[in-house]
Amino acid sequence: KEAQLMEKPVIATDVGGNSEIMIDGQTGFLVKEGNSDNIIEKISLLKNDNTLVENMGKRGREFIQKEYSLNASVENFLKIINPYIQKNS
Repeated sequence: KEAQLMEKPVIATDVGGNSEIMIDGQTGFLVKEGNSDNIIEKISLLKNDNTLVENMGKRGREFIQKEYSLNASVENFLKIINPYIQKNS
């Protein structure tokens, strides 16, 4: 039940790091900053398609778990520092 609460598609503006923490069209939608018509369009699309909401929500949760879990964070950190460790050994 708790997992389903976290399975929601995202509508975000294409600024900052938003494009890195979601996949446009798969885990939610990226819209141009200030484009209220596009935001309304995406909200309407999700409001009228429960299957799309469920699929995007599940893909979003899977994406975050894969890319931003503790294990993924540690692996990425080790990839970054490993050359420095080997260089100084």
